[in-house]
Amino acid sequence: MLSEVENFDNNNSDVMSPEDKKKYLSELLADRESQRLADIAVRNEKRDKERASHESQDLFAAAFSSEYEKLTYELAQIENATFSPGVELEPLQTELQNIAIRIETLQKNLNESTNFLPVRSIGSYKSQITSLQISVTALRDALQPKKKFAFKLKRKPIQSTSASASPLQKQTQSQPAASEMLIKPLFECIKNQNIELQGEKVDGQDVILQNIVDSQVRILGCPATLHLLNVENSKVLIGPCSSSVFLEQCSNSTIVLACQQLRCHTSKNCYLFVHITSRGIIEDSTGLKIGPYSLSYPKLDDHFKAANLPRERNNWQKIDDFNWLSKTEKSPNYSYIPENEMQSFLLG
Repeated sequence: MLSEVENFDNNNSDVMSPEDKKKYLSELLADRESQRLADIAVRNEKRDKERASHESQDLFAAAFSSEYEKLTYELAQIENATFSPGVELEPLQTELQNIAIRIETLQKNLNESTNFLPVRSIGSYKSQITSLQISVTALRDALQPKKKFAFKLKRKPIQSTSASASPLQKQTQSQPAASEMLIKPLFECIKNQNIELQGEKVDGQDVILQNIVDSQVRILGCPATLHLLNVENSKVLIGPCSSSVFLEQCSNSTIVLACQQLRCHTSKNCYLFVHITSRGIIEDSTGLKIGPYSLSYPKLDDHFKAANLPRERNNWQKIDDFNWLSKTEKSPNYSYIPENEMQSFLLG
């Protein structure tokens, strides 16, 4: 600005009148101020768009994960009924068709949201939708008359996907071998033990751990999804999960986990140290204390990358309680861990 004024003085001091000179300088200053305000407006607009994009991503992730879990659970219920003696197939076929329509809606919502979703998230969502579609196709075949015998053929396609399943599936599938389970591997009845799971046992797998009592469990890898069922007086340390973690009937335990979506049901009096990239959801739970993820081990960074979880984004304070409807007051069913109760979990 000063250089422009100096050049103007040197070149026009003998040409322009004082009034014209004053007018010219005023216009120059006004132009500069207009440009400055325009630059500020552009920066503010960019910042607002980025903020809106992040908020939209959070809302989509919460809605998608909620519907995905409901669909997975309902598919598991249909599967359980399919192999029950004397079951009528027509009502199940109607229910399955309704689920197929909801999956199409889920796909449509994803297609309409690709403009603000990260590429890696779009790939993950597409994979989950594909797993649901495969499950519908397999169940539709199984529900055809005289085809109930095709038990193994039904399960093999589903086994290759990352679709999570309800614990009810595990309780009713007594016939198939472990390699034919919808979710594998399945570790259960762990009491007074100190165990560690890693490598091919967990990487990319849908993992269930259930009936864990007075034990310490370390999962040092990156599962696709993880279900913890009936955990009591135990410590469970979990590496990054690429999709969801489901907690069911956990009590008086410390659980350290990283995932895209957390769902916690019918649990009480637990410390949860979490890394969540969307939102955490609790239901029928009380006495939960929640803090930021604090697990560290040599391959943790590699596992975060493999799970496509951004380290810099942790929404551990964004918790929705489905039993608490107030939008102005925080739910009394959970609290944030005070600084004097924070813990770090360092593994060699």
